[in-house]
Amino acid sequence: MKLFLSVDMEGISGIVDTSYINPDSGVNYQRGRQFMTDDANAVIEAALASGATEIVVADSHNTMNNILWEKLHPKARLLAGSPRDCSMMQGLDESFDAAMFIGYHTRQGVPGVLSHTMSGVVRNMYINGRVVGEFGFNAAIAGLYNVPVIMVSGDNLIAEEARELIPGIRTAIVKEAVSRTAAICLSREEATAALKEQAA
Repeated sequence: MKLFLSVDMEGISGIVDTSYINPDSGVNYQRGRQFMTDDANAVIEAALASGATEIVVADSHNTMNNILWEKLHPKARLLAGSPRDCSMMQGLDESFDAAMFIGYHTRQGVPGVLSHTMSGVVRNMYINGRVVGEFGFNAAIAGLYNVPVIMVSGDNLIAEEARELIPGIRTAIVKEAVSRTAAICLSREEATAALKEQAA
C-alpha cells in the first residue's frame, strides 16, 4: 500500500498559538517542529505496521521546511521546500492508495485552533457552491486522482469539518479547541496513541 501524508502544523499535538508555528518569530517554533515530527512518526509507524509499503510525507506548512528530516522515520520519504505547483498536495498522483491529512485545522472564519484558509488574505474558497477550507480543497485534489482521504488529525472541530465532507473518515483528535489560540491538549503519550489507533 502506497500512502501520502500531507502534514500541516496548526493541528499538531500540543500546538495552540503562533509561537509554535512561525519560523521567523515563534519562541516555541523549534518545539513545534519536534511535535510535528513526532505526530508524523506516530502515523508512519502505525501505517507500516498495518501494511503500508511506501510512504511519502509532504511538509505542508508555511515554507514547507518544518519537519525534522533527521528525526523522521527512516522508512518514509520527505517532500520539503517551496514553491510547489500543487502546494500541500505536491507529489500526489494516481499511484497512491490513500491519503492522510495530519495536523490540519478548520477553515477561515469558524472556531478552531489557529483556523484559517491558506493565507491571511483568502477568506473563503468554494467548490460546487460549498465553502471549504484547506481540508476540503486538498481532499478535492486527492479526488481528482481517485485517492481516498482516509484520516485527519487535529482538534475536535477539524474532525467535525472533515466528517461533514467525508462521512466515515477516521479522526485522530489530539486537542479540544477552547478558542483560536487555546486548547485542552492530550498528553504526548495519549496523542501518540490516538494517532496510531486511527492510522491503523
